[in-house]
Amino acid sequence: MLSLFKNFAEKIAGKGYDNPIPQSKPMAGWKETPIDEKGASFNEPLVPVGIFSDYPDLFSDGIYYGERNTSPYKTGELDGALITSFVREGVAKRLAKASKMLPPGHAFLLLDTLRTEKVQSSLFEHFKNALMSHPFNLSEEVAIEKTQDYVSQPSRANSPHMTGGSVDLTVVKFEPDAWKELQGLTKKLRKIASDKSRWHEVYKIEMRRHQLLREKSQTLDMGVAFDEVAVDETGAPKTALRYYEEKLENGRISPEEVEPLKNRRLLYNVMNSVGFTFFPEEPWHADYGNKFWAKQSGAKTALYGYAELSPKNKAYEDMRRNHHAGNIELSTLMQAPLDRGKTSNPIMDFVHATAQMCGKLRYVRLHTSAHVISPAPNGPSL
Repeated sequence: MLSLFKNFAEKIAGKGYDNPIPQSKPMAGWKETPIDEKGASFNEPLVPVGIFSDYPDLFSDGIYYGERNTSPYKTGELDGALITSFVREGVAKRLAKASKMLPPGHAFLLLDTLRTEKVQSSLFEHFKNALMSHPFNLSEEVAIEKTQDYVSQPSRANSPHMTGGSVDLTVVKFEPDAWKELQGLTKKLRKIASDKSRWHEVYKIEMRRHQLLREKSQTLDMGVAFDEVAVDETGAPKTALRYYEEKLENGRISPEEVEPLKNRRLLYNVMNSVGFTFFPEEPWHADYGNKFWAKQSGAKTALYGYAELSPKNKAYEDMRRNHHAGNIELSTLMQAPLDRGKTSNPIMDFVHATAQMCGKLRYVRLHTSAHVISPAPNGPSL
């Protein structure tokens, strides 16, 4: 076990990826953190990241929208869920910078960013009801209290995911040949994306890039699934950010647990290097500019408050939804000829042909990003 860890440390020595995750600051009192409403960042716009955006190095998967088969939800099941990953512009720029610090062959996959008030309410009810059901069987009062360890109660003043400053993400690793192709496609995309006359080329490139993501990449093992609520045989929460650090410090880490330890360190240290902090209870939740960030960073005020989608954001979300719905429909027609007895439409024929070329929207290999609540081995308490 120690030799495995030593090999990893030697491989990435000097880059800081192997630095231990430090102790987090207590979160008590974070809701009382003031917001600098007169600061330059307060009205910073929300921008989309992921497919068709200005940030091609960042990938996204709308878990709560049910975009792909990585989600436990069906499309539209969670009221108010967005397919687009929206973040504050400053957050997007920091994510793009951090992505360039990842080892070759690796990229960020954003799973959840800005939440609407509706989906925040839906998620809170989902967790609360699960904790009130078998095998937990908690009372509603206790379930509400426990739920807040994982999902904030809907509040325009205090829900970090409603600010555009919270990002739930993981790291994916591409197969070598796929990574080489992806780099070439992304380089070309940067050159031609602003030329509206070349939208056919842009569309094909984006479809191929995301096909490589679906079929030729895999998420790094973080020890738990996204949004998993799980404890080990001692009752310790496996979703705690420093879970494996504490096992290492106590001499109780197994050889199989070295991998998630180093992967959590990679994600934490790369994100922290550009100013993000992490929520102590989750290895996937990073913050910049909101109250969570202020509490962990020691800032006197938060930069961001509640954020609403602009008309431009809403138009982008509509485009993404329409594109997703269209591709789901086309995926059922993969073997159908282009001429389906209707008046020919050049654009739809092109999109259909591209869908046939680049495959379905579903992942070939499921990424570790399921919504799971696991009971404690010795009882239902969390």
